[in-house]
Amino acid sequence: MKIRSRLAALGALGMVAGSMLFSAAPAQAYGPLTFHYAVVDTSNCERLWGDLAVRSESAGCRLNDSADNTFFEKVGGGQAVKITLSDADGMVAKVEMHPKTNEIWVYDTRNDGDSIYVTYRINGGGWSAPLGVTGTDDVIDYDVHPFSAAAGATIGLRVYDDYARTDLLGELYGRA
Repeated sequence: MKIRSRLAALGALGMVAGSMLFSAAPAQAYGPLTFHYAVVDTSNCERLWGDLAVRSESAGCRLNDSADNTFFEKVGGGQAVKITLSDADGMVAKVEMHPKTNEIWVYDTRNDGDSIYVTYRINGGGWSAPLGVTGTDDVIDYDVHPFSAAAGATIGLRVYDDYARTDLLGELYGRA
């Protein structure tokens, strides 16, 4: 089982690497964005891929950031995803896929009139409609989007700079 999981993860990593090659274009309201991420095994808080630091705690996995930090509850077989997008002035947005609760959290961390959009798919099916953030006057806004997937399902995430999905910023895969 562990070997099969690793092989599936390696395939997903290839997709990630490919998506990162064409996601370096600047976003509309920002200069060039830096894409940081972590795919985290939620059974032991091991970072499987990415460059974000993960700290194991008794109830889950913590990934600190300048907005509100991230905490993934422990769940066997899950692979959580966290993505942050930053420019020279700091973080502008982040996305989290929580396997235990089957939720995608989309954040706008700068009140500048621009946002990101996320689509997802389950087990290679069709991509969802774009998920975004309801903007307010607050500096940090976020919306939680539930999805329905069986334990062990592969969850693909695509992050776009625009609702029309013409400016792909990156793509990652986790597991419910």
